[in-house]
Amino acid sequence: MSSAISTYSLLINDASWSSPQARAAGLRAFGVAYLGSADTITNEQFASRLAEKTVRILVPDLLRAIFPAEPRCLAAAARCEHEGAHEAAVEAVEAAAEAATRIRVPAMLEAVWSMGRAEAAVEETARIRGTWDAAVVVLMTVRTATGAQRALLMQKGALTDYYLRLSASLALEVLRELNSPGAAYVT
Repeated sequence: MSSAISTYSLLINDASWSSPQARAAGLRAFGVAYLGSADTITNEQFASRLAEKTVRILVPDLLRAIFPAEPRCLAAAARCEHEGAHEAAVEAVEAAAEAATRIRVPAMLEAVWSMGRAEAAVEETARIRGTWDAAVVVLMTVRTATGAQRALLMQKGALTDYYLRLSASLALEVLRELNSPGAAYVT
């Protein structure tokens, strides 16, 4: 398996799922789909496709859920959908940080801090692996899901699981598009 797929699978597996059962259900199809991918999928293929899907789909959904009345966040969400690029994801982080600081909701600040911390951690990983775009976006969203949903509503488990499942389904789409041998066994 490519190091990008391996890193992603470790991050999403270690994320704050509501229960081991939720983790197993959320990752089952992805786990089967990445079988045999080591010889067929490069880091760059997986990383760039997953980054774009995450920026276009997951990040806008998350921004709109956390900051539904913040114009800069809504604009950043629209930019993410339209561009699907790293720069749009960075703008999303900056818009969320500004809104959380202005609103002064401690849990939102925690969520945005998690986004920034994740981005810094991935910058180091990316220098080694060359997977900057996907790593930043994927780690940002996986790590942010817990804090952001805790900030939004007290239904942490179900909503965190929603974003983690969404991330895993986007990764599954990428594996299917890249014809990972294991994807043939996922219905």
